[in-house]
Amino acid sequence: MGIGEGVRAWSITERVIAYIESEGCDFDALAATAGLNNDDLNAIVAGERSLAAEEYVAICESLRLPLSQFVTPEDGLQQGHAGPSSVSCSEARGATELHSHLPDMCEEKG
Repeated sequence: MGIGEGVRAWSITERVIAYIESEGCDFDALAATAGLNNDDLNAIVAGERSLAAEEYVAICESLRLPLSQFVTPEDGLQQGHAGPSSVSCSEARGATELHSHLPDMCEEKG
């Protein structure tokens, strides 16, 4: 088996969850800001189901991330010019605020 063969690529849902966890985002605050039910978000995080398109958009908007943030060419989706390919929560905090309580959603990274 060659390098990379047999290795499953992460799904968009897995990349979203990994980002939220790595940035120390509060799941309850994210669910409230994105207009998601806590039980739905917990099921997504637990791997019991994937993100629906509307949930993906709501989470990206709540975190002030471009929709292209978690999409890779391997996903077979067209990436538009929705913004930079990678933005951290701390970078997003510097952007124009969409919601006044977002800066408290994720932990500060030193």
